Amino acid sequence: MEIPEEMDLPDSLDYRTKGVVTPVKAQGHCGSCWAFSATGAIESQYALETGKLVSLSEQQLVDCALRRNGCKGGDQREAFSYIRYVGGIESEKDYPYKAKCHWFCHFHKNKVAVTIRGFKKMPYADELALQKALVKYGPIAISIQATEHFKTYSNGVLDDPSCVETNGRYRLNHAVLLVGYGTENGKDYWLIKNSWGPEYGDGGYVKMHKFGKSYSPEEEFHRKAIFNENLEEIIKHNLDYDLGLKSYRLGLNKFSDMSFEEFEDKYTGYKKTSKHNFGEPMEIPEEMDLPDSLDYRTKGVVTPVKAQGHCGSCWAFSATGAIEGQYALETGKLISLSEQQLVDCTLRHNGCKGGDQEVAFSYIRRVGGIESEEDYPYEARYHQHCNFRKKKVVVTVKAFRNMPSTDELALQKALVKYGPIAISIQATKHLKYYSSGVLDDTTCKNANSPIALNHAVLLVGYGTENGKDYWLIKNSWGPEYGEDGYVKMVRGQDNRCGVATDALVPIIQI
Repeated sequence: MEIPEEMDLPDSLDYRTKGVVTPVKAQGHCGSCWAFSATGAIESQYALETGKLVSLSEQQLVDCALRRNGCKGGDQREAFSYIRYVGGIESEKDYPYKAKCHWFCHFHKNKVAVTIRGFKKMPYADELALQKALVKYGPIAISIQATEHFKTYSNGVLDDPSCVETNGRYRLNHAVLLVGYGTENGKDYWLIKNSWGPEYGDGGYVKMHKFGKSYSPEEEFHRKAIFNENLEEIIKHNLDYDLGLKSYRLGLNKFSDMSFEEFEDKYTGYKKTSKHNFGEPMEIPEEMDLPDSLDYRTKGVVTPVKAQGHCGSCWAFSATGAIEGQYALETGKLISLSEQQLVDCTLRHNGCKGGDQEVAFSYIRRVGGIESEEDYPYEARYHQHCNFRKKKVVVTVKAFRNMPSTDELALQKALVKYGPIAISIQATKHLKYYSSGVLDDTTCKNANSPIALNHAVLLVGYGTENGKDYWLIKNSWGPEYGEDGYVKMVRGQDNRCGVATDALVPIIQI
């Protein structure tokens, strides 16, 4: 298949809206998914060429394409090769589907609806090439690994960690039709037409998670080795979780084929820039009534989860999150602020190479404010120059306060009294793959020292789950990470992973 190197790709695509996809069909008790995938691709190509949408005959393929029972399985190549060889395929109307093999072929060449002159193969395991081909050529016959999760899918984006490989390849067992792609709740997906009837899944369709990665053959081998090693660790951990030995679950995500060192370099970024704290000490009441739980999201003072991308700018997201919370508490208005301004302007070097919230607050105080995300949007890269415009300032910082280091009770009191707090933690492999539950990560080491911390986040609440106290933390790895972009980290366990080691609250000026 010829795939353009440079190509403008729309954010989403759905060929159903273009009138080139027939209604969902049902293969019944017959292993004929391959026939439905093949006819679906041909139906769409015919509709794109002629403007006429005609349902084609899967039964012809089941009866005639193979030298064996077509209900016992096959693949789309066999279907395409057969149609080319005999000169065409009939319509569904002329050769209707019966969900069984008739053992003899009823093909009538005088009733051919369409024929094919060949077929093209896509590059192996290249999702970007697949996306380009889908945009350029139309719906594509693909095969997938249908798991128990796929079987019971109802709606949403299917992110299935149970898919497994053998000898470097996925064990594909089901043929379907790729008809589009898009994004739902921050998670990219492929839109797939199944052949299990319209009552299955989302009107007969399934949205499968799309990672959008592609590698050279050499890099693919390297990535698979990393992925398989990480998968093994996740499976072992989750077995302990299922046995009640762990309080949190791990899962595959967009970091699964990255080494921890590579992940830490690209997706964290907290670097303490000074040995001293330049903020004023925070006043913490000695006596204070504390609610059993707190979640500032319910108070309308936390913006939606954002994604820092391949940029070590977590410190900027932590800083803006704290200021956004203070501004909303003061004014009743929730405005997303500009991390890009901090990345471009705060430091004397590339802001994607790391920083800390203290530097961010000091910069905002010095220049007189920070712009909104709308006016200075995030691009996950360092621009080499600062585009700050003072006339666009939304809010400024007149000071900031430091929490007593390693004191979780003081942190809890400050959270209740002052609002969301910019904190830093030690991000480990377990944080990287966190999926749900209360993260009680015993792999954290020496987290009472700021030097051991590597990731900045926003503390927005606390609570208790299954008898385990936790801190509610907003991350900056997108809403597809963890629990909708959040992580629950264990609370009251000797400052586990450094939650209370370096915490700050900005004092704003409107």
